[in-house]
Amino acid sequence: VIKRGEIYTYPEGGINPLEMTADELFEIFIRRSNRDLVRTLAAELKLGNLYAEEVFLRCGVDKNLEASSISREISDLIYQTIHEIFDPIKRGKLKPHIVKKDGEPVDVLPMELVSYEDEAFEKEYFDSFNKALDAYYSKWCLLEGFEKVKIAATQKLGRVERILNQQEKAITKFQEEESLCIQKGELLYANYNLVDEILSAIR
Repeated sequence: VIKRGEIYTYPEGGINPLEMTADELFEIFIRRSNRDLVRTLAAELKLGNLYAEEVFLRCGVDKNLEASSISREISDLIYQTIHEIFDPIKRGKLKPHIVKKDGEPVDVLPMELVSYEDEAFEKEYFDSFNKALDAYYSKWCLLEGFEKVKIAATQKLGRVERILNQQEKAITKFQEEESLCIQKGELLYANYNLVDEILSAIR
């Protein structure tokens, strides 16, 4: 509950995949999950989609298998793969980098993943993960700022275009009136004698 006067209590912590045992992982699959394997890792172990998908890319197990139906051997293989993925973090052997596609940043990571081994992806490496994060999010902040300026400019341009459109319509109307006045003047001039006689008769 988040409201005035209430004491805020933190939500229960999730399972740390690097601290759990192989028995605990098997228990999660068999006893606690009613999902497939990849969703179980993403949700129960809080790995998220990217790292959950990475596990199955590496171990070769079908990610769509029902978690409650797998064998202990498969569970152990998944357990070993999880530790293999995060081993660089435990050993402090990071390779911080930004993943790019067509020159645009798509992700920032502390270590390399099979998910981004495709030739379509480029990688820019950094001395530290903090520097990689800074470069990645600075880029997005600049892009976001540019988009806001672009939207404001587009709105302003829209107002100017509406005014210009109104002015162009007014000019067209004046030109039509001018053309009509010229036609009237030419008709009067061509029939000057007749008009003069009519005016004299009226007077």
